[in-house]
Amino acid sequence: MVQKFTPSSKMNDLIREDASLLLTMTRFGLPLGFGEKTVREVCLERDIDATTFLTVVNYISGGFQSDLIPADTINIDNLVTYLRNAHNFFIDFKLPLIRRKLIDAIDDSIKEDPYKKMILKFFDDYEQEVQKHMAYENN
Repeated sequence: MVQKFTPSSKMNDLIREDASLLLTMTRFGLPLGFGEKTVREVCLERDIDATTFLTVVNYISGGFQSDLIPADTINIDNLVTYLRNAHNFFIDFKLPLIRRKLIDAIDDSIKEDPYKKMILKFFDDYEQEVQKHMAYENN
């Protein structure tokens, strides 16, 4: 089996195939507006290792073959940048969104205040642990 996406794949084909890859692209620091350029061309312009980018993209989109990618070909700096940006997105956007939705759900369904406080405390404690864990991974 070959990788789903290759260096000669058009960047816009990646998005057409799997729109969730837009988040992956931004986490690598790739802005939109690449027109008909290939993965190789865009990565070269932005000083991003195409093998590392494609390894992540193919893993996320379900087209990853680990035996085709030797571990020593992965650019650790690019991968760490991606992971830090993914962590920041989760901490800065996803966790607050989950908390707001949890509050809305609690307000709609639970009348007793002590239960509301207990549920929110549980979530807040969880959020602190996630932040602590991600801070550890980022350093």
